Amino acid sequence: MTAGRTDRILVLTGTCLVLIFLGFDQLVHKLLSDKGLGASVAPAVTGTDEASEQAFVTLSQGGLPGDPRAAFAFERSDLEYAATAAFEPTELASFADHKQREHGLDRTLAPPVALRWNRGPQGLLIEWDGSPRNDAVAREVADNPLLRTGYRIYRWRADQEPAAVGKVPLDQTSFLDAEVGLQGGRVFYSVVTVLEGMIGNRDSLIESERSDVLTVDLEDRFQLRVLSGDATRATIEVTTDGPVGPRSMAFPVEPGSPIGALVSVDGMPADFQTGLTVTSIELVPATREERVRHPVFAPDGSRARDESGFVHREDVRTVSIQRIVVRCVDARGSTRTLTLDPS
Repeated sequence: MTAGRTDRILVLTGTCLVLIFLGFDQLVHKLLSDKGLGASVAPAVTGTDEASEQAFVTLSQGGLPGDPRAAFAFERSDLEYAATAAFEPTELASFADHKQREHGLDRTLAPPVALRWNRGPQGLLIEWDGSPRNDAVAREVADNPLLRTGYRIYRWRADQEPAAVGKVPLDQTSFLDAEVGLQGGRVFYSVVTVLEGMIGNRDSLIESERSDVLTVDLEDRFQLRVLSGDATRATIEVTTDGPVGPRSMAFPVEPGSPIGALVSVDGMPADFQTGLTVTSIELVPATREERVRHPVFAPDGSRARDESGFVHREDVRTVSIQRIVVRCVDARGSTRTLTLDPS
C-alpha cells in the first residue's frame, strides 16, 4: 500500500470519528431539549426506592470528553416531588409515600396509655386512654376519605409471637376480646395507634410505637367431668359460663384428641375449647369404701323404731373397682388428670 493511500485512509477515519462524536453530541442535546430538562436529567430508575430518591444524573458542561461515558457523573441529591419527567408511576408513588412519612405523621402518632382489663361472660375487655397528640393527626386526615386513624390490638402468650386480634376507630378506647379462649394462664396485650389507607397511590399502614405491655393472669373458665369410658375412649363433659348462665356439652375423646370444640348452639357459635389434649386413657385397679345400711330388729323380731323412723346400722366395706384415668396436657406443657370411679 502506498504512503498516499495510507494518508487518505487515516484522514477519512479521523473524519468519521469526528462526525460520530458530533452526532452523539447533537443526539444527547436533542433528547435533553425534548424533555425540557436543560442541563440535568433524572433517568427512569427501576431499582430500589433509595435509587429512585438519590440517583441524580448531571450532564457535564463545556463539551464532551473523549470517552462519552465520562460525560455523566452520578451525584447524591434530593429529588423534588414535581420532577416527574423521568420517573415511573410506581417510583413516584414510593417517593410520595416517603414524603408523607417525612411530614412526621408516623412520628406524631402516639400509643395509648394506662391499659387495663376486666373479664366478663362475653370475653376479656381491654381498655386504655388515648393520647392528645393523636388529635392533630385525626384533624389532618378528617377530610381525606382515603385515610383513617384507629387502634390495633395485639395479643400473645409466652410461647407465641404477637398477633393482631382486632382494630377499632380512634374514638373508641376499648376492645372486647371474645376469642381469648377458656383456658387460663398468662396472656399479654399491647395496643398501637395506626394511620392507614392510600398514601402515594399505595395501600399503606403506619403504626405508632407499641404501648406498655398489659399482663393478664387468667383462671380457667371451664369445668371437666368424666362421664364414662374404657381403656381406649372416654366421654368428657365440658361446662362453661355462657352469656345467660352455665352450659355443658359432652365430647368423646381418645389419646391425641382435643377436649372441647367450637360448636353451634341454637345457630350461634359456642366456645367449648379448653386448650387441653388427651395424652392417655387407662383403667387402673383401685378400691373405694362403701357404706352399707342394715336394718335393726327388736327382740320380738319386729323392725326397731325411734322418733325418726326405722333404725339402721351402717357398716363400711372396701370394694375393688376399675378407675378410669384420663391424662391431658395444655399448650404450656402443664398436665392434669381426670378420673372416674364407676358406680
